[in-house]
Amino acid sequence: MSRGIDDQEIFLAKDDFQDFLALLKAAKNRFSCKFYAYCLLSTHFHLLAEIEHEPLSTMMKWILGTYSKRFNWRHHRTGHLFGDRFRSLPCRDDSYFLTLLRYIHLNPVRAGLIRLPEEWLWSGHNELLGTAASDIVDADLPLSMLGDSLDAARNQYREFILAGLVDCNAAPDPFEAQGEPPSEVHKREASILRADMVSRRLMELAQAICMAAEVTLDELRGRTKTARLTNARRLLFMRATEDGLPASLLATFLNRNRSSISRLLRSKTTARNATSAMSDTSCCVT
Repeated sequence: MSRGIDDQEIFLAKDDFQDFLALLKAAKNRFSCKFYAYCLLSTHFHLLAEIEHEPLSTMMKWILGTYSKRFNWRHHRTGHLFGDRFRSLPCRDDSYFLTLLRYIHLNPVRAGLIRLPEEWLWSGHNELLGTAASDIVDADLPLSMLGDSLDAARNQYREFILAGLVDCNAAPDPFEAQGEPPSEVHKREASILRADMVSRRLMELAQAICMAAEVTLDELRGRTKTARLTNARRLLFMRATEDGLPASLLATFLNRNRSSISRLLRSKTTARNATSAMSDTSCCVT
């Protein structure tokens, strides 16, 4: 990742975003590299890249240098555009790879710019979903980790990203690890993966309860109030609490505040009804 000097904006207009994406396409051919995720925000950008022959620093120097010259020409300015040397960190295993991919594509959501990652035009998220031309992202590797068929992999990717929305603002920043001793880097990675596991568990519970209640995940997280949906939300709260998941996490997942979550279990009778309402189904939440 790399930031503008003194956190100044490095993308001021649509032309800037498009020019940078054109450079990423050119870099793929010039340096025989692969990009698995990317996200451009006004003051910085993230890449998840694999480069085979040239050093990573050579490719980044070319991208940053070329873009800076073009940006300065377009906006009639001089001087440096980017701050300190770009930050990078190795990706050690598949689980961490997917966590980094999700972290990158949820950047605009964390920044409060959008509600859902597919609303952001300047990332690789929609390329992985298959709703945008895959000009930059090399989708085969990440999708192969998520499903046997293309449709199944894309559906699993979407659910994986949605699970990250549960508490994306609390996710540790993996790119802050640069310069830390190895032990601290490993602690940070472990913290990121723990947060990822919690998000996945809540999503698993929600999906099982939706199946039992015959409602969709969007309905469960929406504002519609019916007896079936209320019971499903109440049961999710009960099961999540039994699993030790924090109420704040559930509130974020259901798009509600803490007080409304607390009211879900105010009555023991209605809580028992929530469980019995699902008891005649074959779906088991474990």
